[in-house]
Amino acid sequence: MLTGPFIEKLSLEVSRSVLFRINSIAKSHQIQAIIFKWIKRAYETNLIQIMKKEDQNEFLEILYEYSFLESPVGNSSGKLYKILTL
Repeated sequence: MLTGPFIEKLSLEVSRSVLFRINSIAKSHQIQAIIFKWIKRAYETNLIQIMKKEDQNEFLEILYEYSFLESPVGNSSGKLYKILTL
């Protein structure tokens, strides 16, 4: 179980608050922004360029997926994806 046994021990109100906070984090694309920054830095330091093609493709898949987000992360991911696939 991903949440562990604690979720059943929380009150309904606390569980509700936790779920709304998780929802806010997901909608803000904060996690994607952090991952994008790591990928961008790997590109800037030429780490991605020296990887095997199959490893590069793993990161390209992430950028492609993120490029559909309607957020600054989506726009930046799309631009970096285009650069890496030229």
